[in-house]
Amino acid sequence: MTWKVLLIGLGDIGFKYDLKEPKNIVQTHARAFDLHDKFELVGGIDPSIENREKFEESYGICTFKNIISAFESMKADVVVIASPTNFHLENLKEVLLCCKPKVILMEKPAAYLKEEAHEMSRMSLKSSVPILINLVRRVDISVKEIMKKINKGVIELPCKGVVWYSKGLIHNACHFIDLLSLWLGAPKKIDVLNPGRKINDFDCEPDLCVYFSDSSVYFLAIDNEDFSYYNIELLAKNGKLNFGNGDVPISWQVKSKINSGLEPKFYKIINELHQYQLNIVNDIERFLNNQSILIPTLEAHIKTLDLVYESTSIIRMNNE
Repeated sequence: MTWKVLLIGLGDIGFKYDLKEPKNIVQTHARAFDLHDKFELVGGIDPSIENREKFEESYGICTFKNIISAFESMKADVVVIASPTNFHLENLKEVLLCCKPKVILMEKPAAYLKEEAHEMSRMSLKSSVPILINLVRRVDISVKEIMKKINKGVIELPCKGVVWYSKGLIHNACHFIDLLSLWLGAPKKIDVLNPGRKINDFDCEPDLCVYFSDSSVYFLAIDNEDFSYYNIELLAKNGKLNFGNGDVPISWQVKSKINSGLEPKFYKIINELHQYQLNIVNDIERFLNNQSILIPTLEAHIKTLDLVYESTSIIRMNNE
């Protein structure tokens, strides 16, 4: 069986990131679904004429200016909402007005505002259309390997950690809070240590301490508009885990048996971040075949967002 896919949003994550990359680099929805033999990419939607023309030239697939005109011409089993976050709610309303897909894949974050996120959740429940959130690191083999090491006690919890992040608490840091919840348990509380800077009407870059089950992790913002950066360093009872953004290998370093330091040897953990979007599509296939997945539902995503929304609300009130 082949599922038909309609892509809303022909920007960077939609189809541009890997446009000039070799075929083994899969960083966009378009390339991932196009490469997968169980899916057929049938159309793209974007208000930009330039984006539509580039997409048609690259994939030979028809495009549309808006959602309603697209559904007048075709049907879709899978709808991807990869438009800017501010348009997610509006796009979701239009999709559900036109059709009832088997699943919707939505870019993170679902919404900048708590009210919009919860409205989308109600719409999903009422329509019986599940919404999954595109948190790509959840499905990487390195993340699964670290989960195994924690579950087997190779990495001993509790731990303390530091996360460097950029480009927004809601937009980016929530991704890493979600990732850490797989390893450390659901986040319980967030303390704002420094309100940081406001980056738009909805998001900011504070320094935080996030408390998980028995572990605590400090989130430190990088004031940088020119590049995205993240790095996770966790100090467990018996060693150090480093989860970087590509410039440093993902590694586990154990506590020395002869002194109070760490062993000089690093145990590298393999990743597939070069094809992160294809791994998401593989999980979508498992979902459609009623198998277990690691991609979070909108409802699970909102549990993390609610803590983040509370933090941004506190920051706004303190700055008024």
